[in-house]
Amino acid sequence: MTAKHLITLCFGAAASMGAVHAATINYASSVENTTVNEWLTASTAKSMDIDGDNVYGTFGAVHWTVLGANQQASGSTVPGWAYLGETSFGQFRNADYAVIDNLASPSSDIQGAIAAVQSPGVFTFEMTGTPATYAGRTLRVGVMADILGSAEWAADTGKAYQLVQTVGGSGDSGLITLRGGAAANGQPEMYFFDVTGVNPGDTFQIIALGTPGGSFPGYIGPMSWDLSAPVPEPSSALLAGVALLGLTRRRRA
Repeated sequence: MTAKHLITLCFGAAASMGAVHAATINYASSVENTTVNEWLTASTAKSMDIDGDNVYGTFGAVHWTVLGANQQASGSTVPGWAYLGETSFGQFRNADYAVIDNLASPSSDIQGAIAAVQSPGVFTFEMTGTPATYAGRTLRVGVMADILGSAEWAADTGKAYQLVQTVGGSGDSGLITLRGGAAANGQPEMYFFDVTGVNPGDTFQIIALGTPGGSFPGYIGPMSWDLSAPVPEPSSALLAGVALLGLTRRRRA
């Protein structure tokens, strides 16, 4: 390979790094119990925390009806998403719902008596920021489930989540069945989806499917958004330097 070809390849690689691609969505995994109840408690180790601060929702989070319905509460340090709409069956309050960290006041706990679960068929949100916000990073979206009261556990079967992209691409996680279709047990869960190739303005929908036959609607509990640490990318200047180094070595040979 000649030095000219090496330089051409290096600059071509640099250009391709800046190319815009549609997002890809994959189901990551789920967690249960303490790491869900204490989703904002940094002292609790979080196996699915992608940014290393032991908090779910550092980039953005929502707990329905805290500081107003459908609003991102003040516990989110960096607004990373915008609420666009929902197909909703309503928001329900119940003193028997799970106790979790309060997004509006992370040092306190909150439960169904003063908070709520949203029960939509679809929740639509847009990712905000700039291209640099997402460059080389993975967006991890978390959704809580199994936070209902004990009187509702047995009927909470056959549920599923699905995350799809509606603007900017057509990524689709496919149906993720909650607990393999089994009934809930009152041990709160959080399901995570990884999205790569995100661009500002990309719009997504989290779809909550209910029990077969519609006897019990799907619902969406509190949600979190986190970004992985940025992956360093070689600059064009560095690539050019590599090319020149190759040219120098060739001349010395």
